[in-house]
Amino acid sequence: MDIDTEILNLLKINSRMSFTEITLRLNISRATVKTKFDTLIEKNHILKFTIVTKTEEQKIAWGDQAFLMIKFGKNGDISDLNNLPNMQSKIFGMWGVSGAWDCIILTLVPSFLAIAQLRRVVKAASDIERIETSAVLDCH
Repeated sequence: MDIDTEILNLLKINSRMSFTEITLRLNISRATVKTKFDTLIEKNHILKFTIVTKTEEQKIAWGDQAFLMIKFGKNGDISDLNNLPNMQSKIFGMWGVSGAWDCIILTLVPSFLAIAQLRRVVKAASDIERIETSAVLDCH
């Protein structure tokens, strides 16, 4: 995977990730991150920076929503999930977290059947020790 893609994948997970954090994760210089970031903007790979409020999030939500909570096995890692085939449009957010789970994914899909399909794809993409699903029943 090229550096540009790795930077984009990290920013998709946490768009507020600092250049310093990116340099630590990718083992490249801060100057390289800054140059690559500026180039991504210049070449329209990053189109805009925005804040989504709760009201706006509810407007764009469609179909069924669920959280997938993932505990990786010793050979698994969140980076294994960055390029899930044909699934990026179904993933609204993905975060590395502390505590009982290693990763939480928010899905937005047309049906709960699609959530089951996403679970299978996620399980196949990495060493997953445990995965649980919680459906979103109500949004306030």
